Amino acid sequence: MGPTDLPKVVQRMLAVKRRTVLNKPLVDREEWLKLVRMERTAYRRALAPQRLIIIEALNIDHEPQKHTPALKEPLGKDENGDPANGSFSYASVIGMALYLCGHSRPDIQFAVSQCVRFIHGFKRSHEKALIRIEQYLKSSVNEGLILRPTDSFDIECHVNADFAGLYSVEDIMDPTCVKSRTGYVISVCGCPVVWVSRLQTDIATATMEAEYHALSMAMRDILPLQRVFKTVAQGLGLSNETATSLKTTVWEDNMGFLKLARLKPGQ
Repeated sequence: MGPTDLPKVVQRMLAVKRRTVLNKPLVDREEWLKLVRMERTAYRRALAPQRLIIIEALNIDHEPQKHTPALKEPLGKDENGDPANGSFSYASVIGMALYLCGHSRPDIQFAVSQCVRFIHGFKRSHEKALIRIEQYLKSSVNEGLILRPTDSFDIECHVNADFAGLYSVEDIMDPTCVKSRTGYVISVCGCPVVWVSRLQTDIATATMEAEYHALSMAMRDILPLQRVFKTVAQGLGLSNETATSLKTTVWEDNMGFLKLARLKPGQ
């Protein structure tokens, strides 16, 4: 897409939003910017009650605020730990946290992902981990994503993985202790639209293999997203050249993985 194409795309998208969402006639730039600011303010106000609902569900008004959503150490099964006291519905709060991190708070994605693992066998330590997430939300209740689109109609993916991150936490006879964790963020026009943190299903025997598995998991989201955006481009009436020249860049920091990824199939 050339620099002359982007304004047309933006104008069409704004026009669609004016007609279908605002249900008002076309407005000038200054009036439109005022509406955008109003929508952002309303959006933040709409999100705040959702976070407060989670805090109220845990009844942690008396707890101090935290500036990180999780401890540095990974969260394990804690099989010999204290039983849960059941002061709140663990599954219900997990559902609220998943909704929140999936829509506006990628900063709690990893912490929530750790707690989700134990939804059917949680201990007191897992309840405390969930409470810590809400303590963190208390300190940032009015924060959220600020999107600043770039001029490039491209997709970027930043992907990474650890290696057997639970080995020192879980029972060494449990295969889960040697599973690696995948994390990636997919951005469109510089704006994050997909963020993931989850354990890999396979067991990697080297850091390069863990990174390659992470790439495979990320591509399962990237490829359908490419088809969606090509369809959107065609729906906006863009040229075939623009719709077929969508560039996707994947960022990775493991040199062994990069060499393996660049090999031709079968080599």
